[in-house]
Amino acid sequence: MIMKTNLMKNTIWLTIGSVISKGLLFVMLPFFSSWLTPEEFGIYDVLCTYISLLVPILNLATGEGMFRFSIDATEIEKKTYITNGIAIVALNYLIFGTILIVLNRFVAINYLAAFLLLLLGNLLDAYLSSYLRATKQLKIYSFSNAITVIIIAIAVTVFVYILGLGIHGILLGYALGYIVGDSLILIFSKYPQYFSLRTIQKKIGIQLIKYSAPLILNNVSWWFMNVSDRSVISYYLGNASNGIYAIACKIPTLCTAIFSMFNVSWQQTASELIETKKIEAYFNQVYRQMVRILISICSVILAFNFIFFNYFFNRKYYDAHYYVGILVSAAMILSLSQFYGGVQIARKQPQYVGYTTAIGALVNVLLNLAVIKYFGLWAASVTTLIGNAAILLIRQIHIRKYYHITIGKQEYIGILIYLYFAAASHFIENMTVNFINLLLAVLYLVLVNKQYVIKICNYLRRNNNNEAE
Repeated sequence: MIMKTNLMKNTIWLTIGSVISKGLLFVMLPFFSSWLTPEEFGIYDVLCTYISLLVPILNLATGEGMFRFSIDATEIEKKTYITNGIAIVALNYLIFGTILIVLNRFVAINYLAAFLLLLLGNLLDAYLSSYLRATKQLKIYSFSNAITVIIIAIAVTVFVYILGLGIHGILLGYALGYIVGDSLILIFSKYPQYFSLRTIQKKIGIQLIKYSAPLILNNVSWWFMNVSDRSVISYYLGNASNGIYAIACKIPTLCTAIFSMFNVSWQQTASELIETKKIEAYFNQVYRQMVRILISICSVILAFNFIFFNYFFNRKYYDAHYYVGILVSAAMILSLSQFYGGVQIARKQPQYVGYTTAIGALVNVLLNLAVIKYFGLWAASVTTLIGNAAILLIRQIHIRKYYHITIGKQEYIGILIYLYFAAASHFIENMTVNFINLLLAVLYLVLVNKQYVIKICNYLRRNNNNEAE
């Protein structure tokens, strides 16, 4: 390593929580989807995309500001930022909830109570994850994530499978899981030590909002990239097609779940080291390692594609497998663009994160409106890839003004290997060949990541020994 950092340690704890939660939810997904019709699953997916829009709007993305300012703040200053952050979230949620309840008296809003509960759970989860990062309590994040998903799995099974509550049941199940997880964070992280009504100050609230405002644009733009697909698909092709596309989009989440956690810890590490010497060399080292790991993981995911849709998901969603290769490639590009976004955040240039995402979203939305009607779900997949590629390219151009970040021969070879697995996952139907490809992909994963697996195991072993002592 060029410099000693907490990047691996932070990523390990964040990834443990994410892998446990996303893994269990992925295992439960075939059950959830089989208990709902494609139309119902499509409606549920659209409701979730609207929640993902409302979260950054209602919290004004102040969690990111709270995290960034807390990195080099005193304990008293941290308490001030953390308290003002939750005050903004609570106030905006109360205002929005009141508006919806009043509107419901005049225009019936389906699933309103369950929707508001799930929105509350997501708002608190987003805020508390930033709080845990700011106070460096990532182990609690992993613990709460695991409990959250266990509660979700049990609750959705009861509400949907046993009680037959359909969309209402799955919304309530997820809401209950998030709220229980949020409550555990408040209890075990000693949150009251970082909360004081006396520290609420208008100028601090404005400071947080001013810093985070460009990130609202970033988050909303990501939402438009997602919801434009879903909305246009639902309008032109129907909710059933949207349900199929939603299942196809679940496969890339296996990739983004891991690298979104890396992105969180990367923002923290980059922010801490941005003023140090040899930072450009460190950026190159991390970026190349990231590319190699990303390619190896996504290659395995693609090699598993035939198993997912032949043995895992209900056959009514089989057509979704045609779009997975393109969507996994889009997820890879998204992860790479987030690396550059982390550098921009570290340089306290969040406006560039927002602007670049907005451009990518605009490209994606315009293409969706132009081609989905004629080319169906193929078009939705390709436009997602193009939109993410636009964001990556623009961020690369901007960062080159400050740092020269490149990949080497080893990474280019990895890209060629990945392209083979992407093509094979789509065109090869022979089961024998598919199983051979799966073995090759796993072997490639092991070879690329052997040193990292050893480091992670050694770190976890040392950590357990220290706790035992």
